[in-house]
Amino acid sequence: MKVDYEEQDYIQGCIKTCEKNKHLQQVAFSTFHNCLTQVCFTCNVCRTSLPELEQVKMKKNQSLKSFESEELKKQTGDKE
Repeated sequence: MKVDYEEQDYIQGCIKTCEKNKHLQQVAFSTFHNCLTQVCFTCNVCRTSLPELEQVKMKKNQSLKSFESEELKKQTGDKE
């Protein structure tokens, strides 16, 4: 399942579109986090406005790029 970080207005539009097209979905709003999350099983997408999720995703991507860079250096014998 794909996970997207989006603004709440965009997610609300997606919810309405999915409802109109009779998609199977689950929607939750967290008053603690002021966060809207939609899981649409028909679109196979989870959309959320949880800011921490985007930060975790960015950190994971940075770690992956760093790892790939190190692996490339090992393969090519490149020394800094």
